[in-house]
Amino acid sequence: MVPVLLLLAFMACAGVLFADQAVRRRAAWLLFLLVLAGCATTPKASRIPAGVDCTPPGLPETVWEWPVKDIRQGLTSQTESGVQVSVVMVFFESDGREVIATWIGNYLSAVDLEPQNEAVPVLLNLQRVHQDGTVRAAPDGACRWAPAITGETT
Repeated sequence: MVPVLLLLAFMACAGVLFADQAVRRRAAWLLFLLVLAGCATTPKASRIPAGVDCTPPGLPETVWEWPVKDIRQGLTSQTESGVQVSVVMVFFESDGREVIATWIGNYLSAVDLEPQNEAVPVLLNLQRVHQDGTVRAAPDGACRWAPAITGETT
């Protein structure tokens, strides 16, 4: 699309230099309409971070745009086979609501939709983590979210 716009811009400038007023006006309108159409069809940049291939129900769509209140890095966990993996917790807050997103390795693996309310369980991505919180050594099936349950595995 950009090369076409550059070509048309050149043609419009050439029309200004070498053509009569009607040709210049048509070239200017054509360039304006093409630029407008090009801008209208340009997709917005995704604000979803890498590693977020699915999100749990109840997670606000705009959470990735919320201000980051805190980031906890340098945490580790072990997979079911004993391999150490890095864990990063990101605390988002907007309008008094807080959400904690946890990445294990490069994948969104847990979300706490209401960290202040212990009655609301942490949601786990069972593709990456067992329901008891043990990290899977390898992804299991499709992304699916479920509440964390202490003492049980799936």
